[in-house]
Amino acid sequence: MFTFSLQFKDKKDLNKFFAELKSKISSDWTLKLIDNKVKRSFLNYKAYALSVCFKTVIHGDEIIAIGIVELGLFETYIKIIDVRIGAALNKRKEKIIQIDEDEDFIKTILSLFYNAVINPLNSKELLVNKNIEFKYDLSHELKDLRMPRPQYFKEMESGKIASLNRLELNEIGNQYFNFTPPNNIALLLNVSKNELEISKKLFKNFISKKFNANKNSYLKEVDLPDVYDYLEHIQISIIFAYSAVESFANTAIPFDYKFEKTNGKGVLEIWNKENIELYFKTSEKLKVLLPKILNIEEPTKLSFWSKFTELEKYRNDIIHPKHTTPTSINCNKNLLTQNVFQDIYSAYEIIEYFCNADTKHTFFPIGISNSDINIIEVEKFSDSISHLEWNFDNSLIETKF
Repeated sequence: MFTFSLQFKDKKDLNKFFAELKSKISSDWTLKLIDNKVKRSFLNYKAYALSVCFKTVIHGDEIIAIGIVELGLFETYIKIIDVRIGAALNKRKEKIIQIDEDEDFIKTILSLFYNAVINPLNSKELLVNKNIEFKYDLSHELKDLRMPRPQYFKEMESGKIASLNRLELNEIGNQYFNFTPPNNIALLLNVSKNELEISKKLFKNFISKKFNANKNSYLKEVDLPDVYDYLEHIQISIIFAYSAVESFANTAIPFDYKFEKTNGKGVLEIWNKENIELYFKTSEKLKVLLPKILNIEEPTKLSFWSKFTELEKYRNDIIHPKHTTPTSINCNKNLLTQNVFQDIYSAYEIIEYFCNADTKHTFFPIGISNSDINIIEVEKFSDSISHLEWNFDNSLIETKF
């Protein structure tokens, strides 16, 4: 599906823009906050649906249709996350059950939305990306956000586009099977996100009610299973969120990367990717290496960094408990406050920060940034193999046109 994004400098500018959009929207359009049940991103966002009645011609027949544009409001950008038909009638007022939502149809609705809704707004000047360009949306191209990012190739002579994905070959006993392996970072994020949602419900429905009852709350034995369930789910979310950051930090380091530094004895050390992954702390990779690799500022001054340091403490207390100190008591005390939810979410924000520095990276997960598709032009599709970055041990290639 085609989409476009409205990028802002910060959340304040986005809110100012959207406030004007809501107040000045044409009476032809309907704007409604919706419960977004389809998972389009690992990030938190609000979903709004805009609908408009318009005329078009399909197969020579004049059609009156309702176009629906679904907006996702993220931290610093607004993205079109879906475009579809609500209802359609032909000029004889016969209901049309199905309309093929092809590329031209989607572009028509998007252009109508931009010209009628976005263009008239004064706060359009707050947009960072002044020139809006349509692009493919990976979250629609792939059936599951945990899937790896395909590599796309365009054959110059035919103009056709093909996507290539790696298939993992497996042998168990005398049986063979293959499947598209997941993006490991996305897999870890998905576990953390699911456990976080369960934790929030348990906190809202049980923990907060018990603790707010009076100043000195005593939990009876009958209540303990609910507390333990909460602690299980929140600890799983913490561990997998931090593991996702660890996996991402290693993934972002190129295979041929070398890091040079002079040690305390004045000796020049040269570190390759394998040694960096083994011996560098995750926080050091995030503060020192990844900003250099992706050519962006260190994340330490951003709002989520202090929350991430808290997340790191939680994770270390859970994985490496010290029985000589009452660590578990302090850990549980912190996990029983709502602050822990934002601390966990900081892992998503860190990955988003680095992913936005390279929206087309082959090994970065989708659904964690305003990701894009990198389409490589080749003379013939057979030439595409030489452009692949995958390790082909125990692998096949799946091609889709």
